[in-house]
Amino acid sequence: MDREIPGKIRPPEVRDDVAELVDTQHRGHELVSLLPGAKQWLLDEIEDPRTNRIDRSAPCQISRNRGEDVAAVKSLADRVQEKAVVRDVIGLARENTGKHPIIGRYKDMAARRYGERPASRADARIDNNEVHGSFGKVPVGAFNGERRFNDVVRADVVRNIDQMCFRRNAENHSFHDSDKGIGKAKVCGERYNHRMRRVYLDSNATTPMRPEVLAAMMPVFTEHYGNASSIHWFGQLAKSLIDDARKHVAQLINAETSEIVFVSGGTEADNFAIRGVVSLKGGAPSGHIITSSIEHHAVMHTCKDLEKQGVSVTWLPVSRDGLVDPDDVRKALRPDTVLITIMHANNEIGTVQPIDEIGKIAAEADVYFHSDGVQSTGKIPVDVKKLGVDLYSISAHKIHGPKGIGALFIRKGSTLKPMLTGGGHERNRRSGTENVAGIVGFGEAARLARQGLATEMRRVGDLRDHFERELKSRIELIHVNAENAPRLPNTSNVMVDYAEGEGLVISLDLKGVAVSTGSACSSGSLEPSHVLTAIGKTPDEAHGSLRFSLSSMTTDEDIDYVIGVLPGIVERLRELSPYYKKV
Repeated sequence: MDREIPGKIRPPEVRDDVAELVDTQHRGHELVSLLPGAKQWLLDEIEDPRTNRIDRSAPCQISRNRGEDVAAVKSLADRVQEKAVVRDVIGLARENTGKHPIIGRYKDMAARRYGERPASRADARIDNNEVHGSFGKVPVGAFNGERRFNDVVRADVVRNIDQMCFRRNAENHSFHDSDKGIGKAKVCGERYNHRMRRVYLDSNATTPMRPEVLAAMMPVFTEHYGNASSIHWFGQLAKSLIDDARKHVAQLINAETSEIVFVSGGTEADNFAIRGVVSLKGGAPSGHIITSSIEHHAVMHTCKDLEKQGVSVTWLPVSRDGLVDPDDVRKALRPDTVLITIMHANNEIGTVQPIDEIGKIAAEADVYFHSDGVQSTGKIPVDVKKLGVDLYSISAHKIHGPKGIGALFIRKGSTLKPMLTGGGHERNRRSGTENVAGIVGFGEAARLARQGLATEMRRVGDLRDHFERELKSRIELIHVNAENAPRLPNTSNVMVDYAEGEGLVISLDLKGVAVSTGSACSSGSLEPSHVLTAIGKTPDEAHGSLRFSLSSMTTDEDIDYVIGVLPGIVERLRELSPYYKKV
């Protein structure tokens, strides 16, 4: 039987019957279709015990009874005869052929090319007619020809969550529906249409991990798993990986490697900086802190907690554009002031504070100066030496790195009381066995962010400006919060009159667009955003605001799609408002 082989697909090196098809830019799985006769060949392969190499991940409970297996895959094949996307665990050919005869390129994607890439060791594998690995995936699913990179969010790394997935039960080797799994989170079903285009514009909440980052991390899980405190070869190799990652993180903010302390994320970094300073004298926390009214909750709630313990806190106001006046910082200084903590860039409206000016004021007063740089790092140039900060918080998952890892810059000569005691890791500043895989991923993400800072962020800024211009020209009574202030190039906070923000978020989500109304850390709160009320917005105005946050992975087509769907959504929601009257 003649079968076309699309491009040149490299046979997998890790296992002989699993293949993964991604484009050359690692932008996700290619769209493919079954060629004539492929369906019957697929079924023949299953029914032949000598070549029984089809994955058991089918949309039903599957036992080890071979008859049920065949029926399950027959049912699956019936649904994908026209269009399909290759996932991770399709048996592609007999072992002795080395070819992949059941896959053909989908005609609408003819301009794209297949890349050569061995299958990942992390994927599920098929051996002796059983599926092994932490979870199984449905290998084939039906899609239309418009699916793109943002649709699958790096599908070669993060599997498409809107597909029917079947996780493997480690105890009984059976599969169960994902909405019965961890947290009972329903990630698929009636609400989500897997044919829908998906656009992710919530990058200030988190970003998808780059495939290069995952590739750097994987060997740490499987090969370089030593404890970095051990003196043997495995431990010293892990230590060298940490040292290399520390160098890349330091270079991203122009710091010395010895000034970078790895922690679990931005929240711990903020807590470490603030509590570490006010506790220096021992005993109960004491002194005076100066901060702003628009800080992230990691700073705000920490300062409020310290207030309850007797620390005095001055909450500085901001302008209607969300900017702190450096003169207000100077006026707030007191003899007992021990710390100034002002965020570099706001996570909701994107305003960039005059940190360098505030740094000079702190230096003159000989007061520690901390800045939360979680949102600014990787989006605008950061030079901690020019900024004049003593402490600077950063996080990996905001720059396409892994979650659960961050860092605190501690200027040489600065002293903090450690929050954690133990083995004296990180130069006795943060005890606890190092998260080597996370640190390696952080280092790679920092390296990539530094490389793309000049070009990618300029492109993202142009996209953001185009987005705002188009919305203002197509939707009446719409305003950009903090429009006249220096802002992050990726952030646009838009206030839509006579439309409720949660309704806009849900309506956009149903169109495949992910945005937010503010900080992801307070998304469950019914209270209006403290940032928007601080810049003078009423509760109703604050509730009617949306945050669109782009990333280096956002494309022109993504923005054009949102521009096309948002006006209709606003119009429908305004029709429900008793206060809206068309001009």
